Amino acid sequence: MVLEKILTKYALLTVLTFAVLAVIFGYIGLKSFSVNSDLASLAPESATFYEDQINFLAEKLSSNLVTVVGYSNGDIRNVKMAFTSLKERFENTPYILETMKLDNPELFVKYGFLATDKEMLDDLISMFNISGSNVMDFAMWRKIMNSAAFAESMVKEYLKRSGIEQYIMVSPDERLAVINFTLKDNLTDVAKVTESVSKLKDIVSEVANETGVKMLLTGTAAGTYESNQQVTKDFITTTVISFVGICFVIFLFYGNLIVLALLLVSMVVAMSITLGLSTFFLGEINIVTSFANAMILGLGIDYGIHVITRIADKRAAEGVNRAPVHIAVKEVLRPCLSASVTTLGAFSSMVLSMSRAFTQMGLFAMTGIGVFFITMILFLPALVTVTKPKIGKNFSKIRFEFLFSKKMGRILRTVVIVSVPVLVVFGSLNMMNFWYTPSGLVSDTAESAIAFNDVKKSFQRIGVGEVVVMADSLDELRILQDKIKSTDFLTSPLSVLSILDYTGKTDLDDIPQVYSSLAKIVRNPILSALFRRVGLHSQLIEMLRVAAKAKDFSDVVQELKKDVPLFFYDTATSTKFLMYTDSVEDLYKNNRIKNIFDFFNRNQIKTYGYPTLLYYVMRDMRNTIYWLAGVVMLMVFLVVLIDSRSFKQALIIFLTVFASIFWTFGIGYILGIHATFMTLLLLPILVGIGVDGIIHLRHSALHGDKSVLLRTAKSVTISTLTTIIAFGSFSFAKGQLLREFGVLMGIGLFACWLLSLFVTNVFFKGGDIIENSDVH
Repeated sequence: MVLEKILTKYALLTVLTFAVLAVIFGYIGLKSFSVNSDLASLAPESATFYEDQINFLAEKLSSNLVTVVGYSNGDIRNVKMAFTSLKERFENTPYILETMKLDNPELFVKYGFLATDKEMLDDLISMFNISGSNVMDFAMWRKIMNSAAFAESMVKEYLKRSGIEQYIMVSPDERLAVINFTLKDNLTDVAKVTESVSKLKDIVSEVANETGVKMLLTGTAAGTYESNQQVTKDFITTTVISFVGICFVIFLFYGNLIVLALLLVSMVVAMSITLGLSTFFLGEINIVTSFANAMILGLGIDYGIHVITRIADKRAAEGVNRAPVHIAVKEVLRPCLSASVTTLGAFSSMVLSMSRAFTQMGLFAMTGIGVFFITMILFLPALVTVTKPKIGKNFSKIRFEFLFSKKMGRILRTVVIVSVPVLVVFGSLNMMNFWYTPSGLVSDTAESAIAFNDVKKSFQRIGVGEVVVMADSLDELRILQDKIKSTDFLTSPLSVLSILDYTGKTDLDDIPQVYSSLAKIVRNPILSALFRRVGLHSQLIEMLRVAAKAKDFSDVVQELKKDVPLFFYDTATSTKFLMYTDSVEDLYKNNRIKNIFDFFNRNQIKTYGYPTLLYYVMRDMRNTIYWLAGVVMLMVFLVVLIDSRSFKQALIIFLTVFASIFWTFGIGYILGIHATFMTLLLLPILVGIGVDGIIHLRHSALHGDKSVLLRTAKSVTISTLTTIIAFGSFSFAKGQLLREFGVLMGIGLFACWLLSLFVTNVFFKGGDIIENSDVH
């Protein structure tokens, strides 16, 4: 009775109410949304382990540096001129705090200039070692003079450093040069960083055009900017493609522009309200919710397709009047409600997740599904009542009897019997071999990725190693160093031990020997004179003074902390020693991160850094998703059981969806698409939405009416196609993460549709209904 009044007596008021809400919430949504593409956001909140990891990243491995890479093309002087202009313009913006000079020891460590053998310093000293025994050795004097000339040239080169040369670092192959700028804004302020890098990129383009020097940006800030830009572009691209594709499918199957217009308006209204409401729950788009918009379009339009199909059929049969609208809606209300409850159940389980990103996705999807359901049940029929369109005629004549023919039944049986057992085995193997390294969020062709790889190639080393090992003492650090060196898959580690080795110190208790090599330099008259000329002599004397006065090794550590703080980490109770290492081969390929952390876990080695965070986030996400999938399966089974009132039919429906999931991952295994945290999201999502079609088909089969079954088969087929298109839009995303998810989701939806037809034919007697109607 209430539904009838809303769709007849208050139809105009209903349309106007939804229209006003769409305008208000649409404006709020578009105005307020921001982007957060950080994978660390997937980490469970209020977990001490993750708090420690993120704090460490923020202090030691994140940097608000923007590095500009200039390509020389055989003319390094032109790069220097370009950098001079760039520095001046950058420093005149409100975004740059300072241009970094090359007087920071950590810069040289990060670019690999301290990654040398410990014999280097001894060799330098030996070149200038003059003694009475070799004073008449002319060969020795020639060696000394050559060495002196070489050293003198180095000194002159250093002394000549003025202007831009104080700030740039030229690669050994002189193929490129780099200059580093410090941003004023903190990296945690994503909006500010995005604005800053965007404006700086414009300046880089201007200087590059003026000087002809190719320049690219890299560094943490540039990567943050690009990943956020990519998520934003993917969000817009997938939404637009999904929207256009859905419209095309609707027109193809209905052949009626009026139907298309009605569904189009309903989609816009529902999506606008969803975006606005979601702002109150989320406030941002993350790497998980970035695809939810396109997904909700594909899922939400399903209710509209079922409603408009039933209304159109009623109009065609009984003519244009108001009565059939609410009657048609009543006929689809129960199956649509059951389908929406199962879908809502799938996403509601994500709210229980410890991960903020999954909680946000659950809230976003639940809001969207709820809004679309209400919009399609109330707004769409009310719009039909108000506009009185002629939608019962000129409908597409595509027929669906073939889906339930004997020939199709035989084909479906053959396909299911042959493919399902094989693909279930492959799917099980895929899901058991979880891939800890998700495919790249940002394209390999991104500017920062290209620049980083070029710098790494030219400098041989960039950074000090992504994996950080922490020790309580130098003795423990030495033990860990030996363990890491014993492997063939980790690089030689870099730590304070490296610097102590350079000085020739072997006995950690023999404090006066820490700077023994430096003392030799100070006492050597030639080297002493050279170092005085370059202004380093006083620093050496100061270091020796500290060593001489040191009562214990902690005094020396304090001095080293000033020079190279990246090797130390202060906690509330003590100072920890850090060691940096990396994988010999690309850490993010072939699931190497799992093998490396298996080694660390076996040896009880505590690690920090982005790979550590990624490994444990992925591990926890895997466990969370499996748990969510179990909860969703139970909820869906109970909903289907209540709806069907038959344990046998509920079990059949449940096993159909279950087989579809393994079928999907089996094909993924063949295509080389691994089980990652993103693809595993198919488990709860596909359980929730894959069951919709079979619920509708079962309800129609119970009527025993050919026209009802065929009409439902048409609606289910169109709904499946629109949802596949929604997820298929992800294949146009630049990030491989979304592309793989979209491909697998499309395969999964097709599998659900195919197996639903099989079950309807075999268990719900869909083929018999068609055959008997043809006989009569």
